[in-house]
Amino acid sequence: SEDQNSIYYTLDGTEPTINSFKYNIPIEIESNTIIKAKVIIDKRESRIITEEYNTTEIPRPDYIFPFSEKFHAGGSFALLDGKFGSTQYSDGNWQGFEGNNAEIIIQVDKSKSSNKIKMNFLEDLDRWIFFPSSVSLKYSNDDSNFTLLNTIEIDQPTKYRDANIKNISFDVSNIDFTNIKIEATNIGKCPTWHKGSGGKTWIFIDEIEFNE
Repeated sequence: SEDQNSIYYTLDGTEPTINSFKYNIPIEIESNTIIKAKVIIDKRESRIITEEYNTTEIPRPDYIFPFSEKFHAGGSFALLDGKFGSTQYSDGNWQGFEGNNAEIIIQVDKSKSSNKIKMNFLEDLDRWIFFPSSVSLKYSNDDSNFTLLNTIEIDQPTKYRDANIKNISFDVSNIDFTNIKIEATNIGKCPTWHKGSGGKTWIFIDEIEFNE
């Protein structure tokens, strides 16, 4: 279409102009890249669309339960993209699970040693987002048989409080593994004191870190 042939884009994070690349063929990405694009026809310009692409050799994580299409944070690699969610639930960096547990299997890069595995969870009670009741870490060396390393229980609120973030950390310094499985248990339904009593609760998880 005419509009499609008037798309201009940049690959360095700068604002596109009439002198920028003109979109004609699919764009090939070989490294981490920020693409900014907009339609320019005569003197009329659309708003800028920004997309950040991260190249990685990490295999795609395996989700036992799918994340929300509304709160996807960018897709299957979102939990490993180096971006951290804030106390603002809609900042685009949180991955949400409504009514389901967050259960994720990640294949680990054996060339890099890790002493700790960390992850963040959001609580925003006004948005029906609760901390999981517990978070477990399991590990495996054969891709199928997982051994429980530890389970961390999380106290649940008895009244409203401000949005906050909880960091969960597991010590894996003496463990040899090729895969990990994170199991965050959804409390299921809003408690009786909550305005959404009986409604499905959300788990919001972000950035899984492997620290040396």
